[in-house]
Amino acid sequence: MRTKNYDKQLIGHFLVGLNRVGDSDFRLKSYPDNDSSKPNVDAIAESARDQTRTIAIEHTLIEPFLEEKYDADRFWRVFGPLETDAALKFPDYDIVLYFQVGTLPNRFNADETCKRTASWVVSESGRWPFGESIHRIPGLPFEVNVVVDKKETVLGRVFVGRTGMPVASENVIESRFEAKLFKLVSCPASRRILLLES
Repeated sequence: MRTKNYDKQLIGHFLVGLNRVGDSDFRLKSYPDNDSSKPNVDAIAESARDQTRTIAIEHTLIEPFLEEKYDADRFWRVFGPLETDAALKFPDYDIVLYFQVGTLPNRFNADETCKRTASWVVSESGRWPFGESIHRIPGLPFEVNVVVDKKETVLGRVFVGRTGMPVASENVIESRFEAKLFKLVSCPASRRILLLES
């Protein structure tokens, strides 16, 4: 799940790897993108030995479909806690719950949805057959159908995932590239790096 400083952490790890592979000494100097009044790159790094050697770094997520990041954030906020819920431990099997992309409506109670889903898993999991089966979660103010994959194991855990993701369109990727490359080209730096995340 993405944290608030996810981009900064990712760029920091990238620089560590770049320095190791390239025998360089770049360190993060600033995060220009913190100023949202104009388009800025995510980070500027400079050499510790030669401050004239700088790198402009821009990170982008190539979304499989429009609003994928929004859908993923909501999904993990609601269903992610099921994976660490101590009440969802079973002696002989794992359960993977697959939710259709776009399952969650615009307005709903996230905590209540998670609690009702957990309660449903506890009460019904013993009745589910091994292998895949499809079920509807009762007691929610909107319809949620789930693909349940029950497997024999010694771990006895619940995992969650999404299914039914649309294929990325060229327009989504192209528009993302245009915006990011404009930021990089506009930034004065010795080198420019675009980090692509899929």
